[in-house]
Amino acid sequence: MTTFAEQITADNLALLDTTEFGESVVYYSAGAPSVAKTITAVVDRGQKGRHQKPAETTIEQRLLVTVADSATTGISDPRVGDSIRLAEDATHVRHPFIEEQHNARGLRTLVFRLWAPHRQGRRPE
Repeated sequence: MTTFAEQITADNLALLDTTEFGESVVYYSAGAPSVAKTITAVVDRGQKGRHQKPAETTIEQRLLVTVADSATTGISDPRVGDSIRLAEDATHVRHPFIEEQHNARGLRTLVFRLWAPHRQGRRPE
């Protein structure tokens, strides 16, 4: 028997057609980095965050990504080491997962570091 909360989550996913307002991104799981999965996500590119090292703090660009909480159509278990590639990125570009910001009603909001290849051609530390 399904609970009321499970029914609401299923209804949200059925009624919320992410292809109407989302974009395709390629997701790479840390557990299988050579296996790419194309998913639909809502990507907010205008985020900034602090990146702290022992001797300095820098402001970095971040991506706020909302996806379905699903192993088949989204991301069900995000982990450090996971990454995404946006449609406009070169094939070698990967934006690393930083943290999960929100997880409710069948959707996950995740934060990824925006890797800027024009900055010395390497990933940020």
